[in-house]
Amino acid sequence: MLFRAIRNTNGEIQDLQLIYQNQAAIENPILGVKAQLGQKLSEEYPNTKTLGQFYKYVEVIETGTPFATVKHYPDKDQTFHVAASKYEDGMILSYYNLTERQWAERKAQQQTQALQTILDSSQDAIVLWEPIRNQDNEIIDFKTYQFNQAALLDGMFSDEDYHHLTLTGISPGASEYMSKYAQVMETGTPLRVERHIQRRGRELWIDISLSKLGDKMLAIYKNVSEFRNTTHELEAQNQLLDEILDSSDNIIFLAEAERDHTGTIVDFRITKGNQLALDGFRKAFGIDVIGLSIIGLVGGNPELLEEAIKVVETGIPLVMEQRYAPDTDQWHKVSLKKLHNGIVATYVDVTAIQRALLDVQHQKELVEGVLDSSINGIYAMEPILNEQQQIVDFRILMVNQAAAKLSNLSQDELVGSSYLTLFPAVRDMGVFERYVEAITQNKPFRSEMSFSSPDGTYTFWYDMSLNQMKNGLIILSFMDITDRMMLHQKQETLVEELRQSNVDLEQFAYVASHDLQEPARKITLFSDMLSKQYAPQLPPNGIELANRIQSASSRMQELINGLLSYSRFSSQKQEREVVPLGTIVQNVLQDLETPIEEKKAQIVVGKLPKIKGIPIQLHQLFLNLISNALKFSDEATTPEIIVEAGPPTEEELAETVAGRGRKWVAIRVRDNGIGFEPTYRKQVFEIFKRLHGRSHYTGNGLGLAICKKVAELHGGGITAFSTPGQGTTFVVVLPAHA
Repeated sequence: MLFRAIRNTNGEIQDLQLIYQNQAAIENPILGVKAQLGQKLSEEYPNTKTLGQFYKYVEVIETGTPFATVKHYPDKDQTFHVAASKYEDGMILSYYNLTERQWAERKAQQQTQALQTILDSSQDAIVLWEPIRNQDNEIIDFKTYQFNQAALLDGMFSDEDYHHLTLTGISPGASEYMSKYAQVMETGTPLRVERHIQRRGRELWIDISLSKLGDKMLAIYKNVSEFRNTTHELEAQNQLLDEILDSSDNIIFLAEAERDHTGTIVDFRITKGNQLALDGFRKAFGIDVIGLSIIGLVGGNPELLEEAIKVVETGIPLVMEQRYAPDTDQWHKVSLKKLHNGIVATYVDVTAIQRALLDVQHQKELVEGVLDSSINGIYAMEPILNEQQQIVDFRILMVNQAAAKLSNLSQDELVGSSYLTLFPAVRDMGVFERYVEAITQNKPFRSEMSFSSPDGTYTFWYDMSLNQMKNGLIILSFMDITDRMMLHQKQETLVEELRQSNVDLEQFAYVASHDLQEPARKITLFSDMLSKQYAPQLPPNGIELANRIQSASSRMQELINGLLSYSRFSSQKQEREVVPLGTIVQNVLQDLETPIEEKKAQIVVGKLPKIKGIPIQLHQLFLNLISNALKFSDEATTPEIIVEAGPPTEEELAETVAGRGRKWVAIRVRDNGIGFEPTYRKQVFEIFKRLHGRSHYTGNGLGLAICKKVAELHGGGITAFSTPGQGTTFVVVLPAHA
């Protein structure tokens, strides 16, 4: 298990965090606790500090001195061999369970003591059996004649058993030996057998010595269960040891030291090895190496020979955390430990770990690079829980550069600190409770929040989002949007001012155009009276001037009426209703019946939809569009006008409503008139904008402006597609009625 030190701001180790564990650790958890990556040692094993083990680990990390011990946990009745060694700013902890071995040793010791007590007391079980014969004088069973207390075998048998039961009744398994027992009585030849007896939930191995004593059979029973069990246990332990060694992914072998006449170690002889080690040696040397010396195998000066000699002489283990073998491109952790007059050598292949650590380092650098390139501040935090498992704070584990800059604190000041200690305003404002609610309900959190500066003279705005990862980490991301919020507030103020200005302007236009009607009417009236009553008295130039006055006043009247109409569309608030556009267009064609007949125009009206709108405004819209098509027709060509509807194209949406997300319908009014240059597409809808002089085409330049106003008041827009000499298509895009 690989742990990383967790230090406080003073650099002191406060805890250890698990960052890697091999498969053996996952499958054989210490004390039955399945540790999870990222968890702290104190959380998984809370008694570590109490029992003092934690501070030994700290000493290993701080001094680099390895530590190994056999630790017994009475509450679990578990015993482990534990070894710790420094790795970077942390340690590698290896362990294996000694419980079964020590239990077997204790059991064997207890049984040995029990057997020794029996032997010392000379209380062998002795029974004198009397034969039971049938009518043919054949021995078919035995009954008890005399027995000692040891024959009770510690309660396995009772006095009643011996007094009332035969041999086969006491021990049914004796039936298969009855012929041999009878032979002892008939021939007088002693017999010695070993039997396995099971009775009353107990089982024993008994060494039985049988001999003829007069007309009876003397049986001496020796309890050899202890010996048999110990033998079996030793055999099982040896087999288990071999299986453990062979199942290990590590190379393990034992070598006995060989000394010269002065007692100096000059070589080592290989005495045992697991299958992986033996296969490796066989592959390297082509022979079975058991019993061979190291120098005899490799010659010269074998690697690590001096180190192995030092381990045996001093008893100090040697552990090489990272040893690279260039010929195999592998990394090993090498361990040499003294065992009697030799060593146990273990080669652990840590190539995958080493490469994984390099990958982790690269990944860490990549993550830090990505985070630091973000303009958003990012905190990675873990929840701090109280005794009721409620979140009471967060501990900051990692921050990016933007977070440090926005927080006005260094990364060292942030990492490891309590979030609420650094930012108590978050709790005071009730934001922390919203964080906890989002985490508890397993949903993301995002909000725009304002915070006042310490002196209260300035307000900061942040866009904050919080998410909980699968591993329980909390990711808080935030961005300073103060400038954007200030700009938005200014924009809202300007929009409100503009809206009010438009209202005032429309009101002014309405009042002004309404008040101008009377002076314009009088100018028209007086100029008409002047022309009719005083024409004979006026010189020719005077009559021409009077006619010009009448023409100008007439145009002024048209402009005033147009302005009134335009301002009414902006100011009047009317209820909307479902309007069939086909009916609207038919009414417009009736109004334009005279100019249509004069120009012999051909008008085709397709199927038009219903929309929700204001009938009088829609009537004015189509009246202006169709009359515009009649007006700007080529005198040499019969006017053709088509009114149709359908789904809008992407280009039409982009030109009118910018593709806002809803269902739209496009009404197209297509003509074969004189057309105009595409560069004037936007200008034709401007108020008072004219592309032709009044001498060619009448009008006041308000018709298409009114069309634009009507389309916008109905939530849509209008555009035009035209080519000089090839006609024009006006496209009105409106919300479709459900």
